[in-house]
Amino acid sequence: MKGVAAFLIALMAASFAGAEDEAAVLISGSVTGQNGDTEVALNSTDNEYLVGWVNRTQKKIYARVVTGNGTALGEPVVISTKSAMAPISIAYNSVANEYLVAWQTYTQGKSANVIFVQRVSADGETAGSPVKVASGTKKLNRNPVVLYNSDDDVYMVLWSKEGLDTADAGNYSATTDGLYARFFNSNGTAAGSEKLVKAMAYEVVNDYRRHLKYQGYIARWQALKKRYGILTNHITDGDGAMQIEFMATDSNGVLVAGPVKINRGTVGNGSVWTGLGLNTTTGGYLATWEDYEKQSGSDTGDIDQRPLNTNGNPSGSEENTYATGQACGDPVVAFDSNKGNFLVVFWADVVDNGTNVDVRGQFVTSAGTLIGKSFGITSSGDSEAEHAVVYNPAIKKYFAVWAQVAGKSQFNVWSSLISPK
Repeated sequence: MKGVAAFLIALMAASFAGAEDEAAVLISGSVTGQNGDTEVALNSTDNEYLVGWVNRTQKKIYARVVTGNGTALGEPVVISTKSAMAPISIAYNSVANEYLVAWQTYTQGKSANVIFVQRVSADGETAGSPVKVASGTKKLNRNPVVLYNSDDDVYMVLWSKEGLDTADAGNYSATTDGLYARFFNSNGTAAGSEKLVKAMAYEVVNDYRRHLKYQGYIARWQALKKRYGILTNHITDGDGAMQIEFMATDSNGVLVAGPVKINRGTVGNGSVWTGLGLNTTTGGYLATWEDYEKQSGSDTGDIDQRPLNTNGNPSGSEENTYATGQACGDPVVAFDSNKGNFLVVFWADVVDNGTNVDVRGQFVTSAGTLIGKSFGITSSGDSEAEHAVVYNPAIKKYFAVWAQVAGKSQFNVWSSLISPK
């Protein structure tokens, strides 16, 4: 959903077909413009979903409530009062029965940007006003991830912060730039100030620093050990070489484990996004990431995976989730608490023509073994990506959302239910 945005803008659609086992439902309705960068959260109390997305044309965030069986309710609602940009993140609060949505914006101009959170009711309406999470002169605050900790009834927002490179008259810092966290109460008010979780700096090579905007990460609240598990890529040199790392913080955001290297070697400089699934029964994880190590100047690559134990250490070998020599990326993961398996969702250039990408899925056991072959969630006749997925235990199915290119200036958001294996 994030790494392929620029690619999608250049594509044109031909036709559309539904997902693997359910007819697709149009979520964005009559909203005009480039709708994409989707996110979704499950409301376990009401058996509903909140689907959110960014309209890049209008620079607004929309949301819509969908029933557990996939029926869209009402109309899309604008939930951002500030100029918004991708990516966004949504967390569901089971105590208050509402959501918290996080996004970033260039409110302070291109030399610095800001992250906001906004409460959204179970009905999909805004509650209160947006609250500023992070800002700063000549500081780039990017890629927010919001999680809800039901044990303590708090949210944690995770993001990357860096000063502009000194060549841009910025204030880059090797000791204070990196991953940051800030906590928010159940009612959306800030609970303390921001804190540095882990400095993610790297050395200058040929007077060039690669900004942290190339860094992708995802986090999960692990109730079993009362920790936040974080999977990130880490740029290890100025040429953009990366490695995949797992770390964990306690419930206060203090680093207590890692970073532990997950991948065998290094991954190429196009390998931005990571996915992390949490086994809510055992506390183990499935780590996934893009691997463009074999890129050699082309857009081909792999989706790789590795199971992790409850402490975040590798518990199995690194394997290919998807490796066909085609362009692919942006893995996201959901866990089936009934069967004990994962679903990895990603985009791939299935027809290998460089003009159309599709959303695909791959079932994986908790031990990291593939279940059958990958399958199409969308057709190969269109360009679809910028996807998200969640598992719904009430109906024992996955719910996936994605963006579809319907024309040069029109992207639509669709959804479908997927039966597990």
